[in-house]
Amino acid sequence: MSQETQTQVIFESSDVKIIREGDYELKKVVYPLKGYGNRYGNSIIVSGDVVEVWSFRDGWGGTGSKVIAEIHDKEFADCIKKAVVDVKNVDDFDKLVDLIERKQNEVNDYAIEKFDELVDRFVEISREIDKNRLIEKLLKDENRLRELAKEFLEEYIADQLEYY
Repeated sequence: MSQETQTQVIFESSDVKIIREGDYELKKVVYPLKGYGNRYGNSIIVSGDVVEVWSFRDGWGGTGSKVIAEIHDKEFADCIKKAVVDVKNVDDFDKLVDLIERKQNEVNDYAIEKFDELVDRFVEISREIDKNRLIEKLLKDENRLRELAKEFLEEYIADQLEYY
């Protein structure tokens, strides 16, 4: 098949159609009331290193579409390209959508983990800055620094005497 828009029905039942559009685009269309124009479904689109799953609906309840999953990963896209070619029925299609959604969840979890690490690092840096400011402030106030040092030594010596 060429990348030109060639449409091929690869599965059809009384209420579901799976359509191949081009080399790496599949669409599952469900007709709950066939003949009345209502339809909904999903599309799997692989273009370059991007894999997308779209959800769409067209009918009495409204018309629209949204991206359910979008993954930018060349290796994953290459695997999905191979899998898209092998889809023969609704079960194959649904398994592929589930696989892509699981991968999207993994990507999201990784991003959240990295964001949490970044926030932790910012907090750590902020605390270091606060410590440095406190040290600067203490060094400017030499008398207060001497008092704190004296208190520390007194407590330390008292602790040592109790220990022995």
